[in-house]
Amino acid sequence: MANDDNDSRDLEEGSIRSSVSSLKEMDSNLGALSNDNDTNINDNDGQMSALTANSATLRNRRQNQEGVRQKASVGVPSSVTASTHRKHLLRIKQDCSNGERTFHRVHDPLEEDTISLGGSHNGSGPEIWFEKHVSSVKEVCKNRTFGQWAESLIPIVAWIKTYRWKKNFITDLIAGLTVGFMIVPQSMSYAKLAGLPVEFGLYSSLTPLYAYAMFGSSRQLAVGPVALVSLLLNTGLTLVLDNAGITRENTPDAEYDALYATMAIQTSFLVGICYILMGIFRLGFVTIFLSHAVVSGFTSAAAIIIGLSQIKYVFGYDIPSDKALHKMIRNIFASIDQ
Repeated sequence: MANDDNDSRDLEEGSIRSSVSSLKEMDSNLGALSNDNDTNINDNDGQMSALTANSATLRNRRQNQEGVRQKASVGVPSSVTASTHRKHLLRIKQDCSNGERTFHRVHDPLEEDTISLGGSHNGSGPEIWFEKHVSSVKEVCKNRTFGQWAESLIPIVAWIKTYRWKKNFITDLIAGLTVGFMIVPQSMSYAKLAGLPVEFGLYSSLTPLYAYAMFGSSRQLAVGPVALVSLLLNTGLTLVLDNAGITRENTPDAEYDALYATMAIQTSFLVGICYILMGIFRLGFVTIFLSHAVVSGFTSAAAIIIGLSQIKYVFGYDIPSDKALHKMIRNIFASIDQ
């Protein structure tokens, strides 16, 4: 019996020891979990602090951008302010969430002039647009001095002040004499191409050089008669006289030549007036409406016609000129037996 009691007592002590060890292990596990939780809490606190700092930085940056945008939006229409832009974005977001078609309106800087010209905004009309631009022109004219007006209308007043006489005068003089020697036979051929006496070519070649030195602004542009202008003048005046029933066949040569020369002078005078007005109003931008294909085609056709019109001087017999290419070719072979 004593042995049985000892065995049972040993079993109880063993179970107690195992329970105690289990409790100690659980206690250690709970301590480890508590430490992990404390570490996670500290980490979360650090992340929250970082997020708070980042949000504060973003808030300050946004406030600075709003301040810059408000300063930049002074004098700008309300359609480009940040609040209106935000409303557009919210509307787009709502349309996308509803599955509807949406759009975003982009501000056009010329919108104010267009709206005021059309008279569809704030009751304004063409008279408001006209008054606004007239006032701006008056302000520009009021602020300009006489010297600035002189430099704008007569460019020689501006560049003559900066011209380096010692360095460039000799070379410019040599270049001018070279061009002058070459322009004499060239201008005579242009006059014949225009159907005028050779002295007209000399006048039209030398006079523009002096005029362009006063009113021109380019140092590389060649002024004076060219082959295309001579051909256009001959074609236009001949067509006008033909429509009036005046030809070389029914009119004496002296009378026809005098009438033709008078019309050429009048045409040159009118073209000069148009050039002066275009220069005053700065209408050089109209050349952008001439496409490269048009200019290239006209130049190529004019070169062919000019070349065919000079064949009579090569072959040595008279060939009647004509504005149509096929007629000129026919005239060349029609009188080849001469």
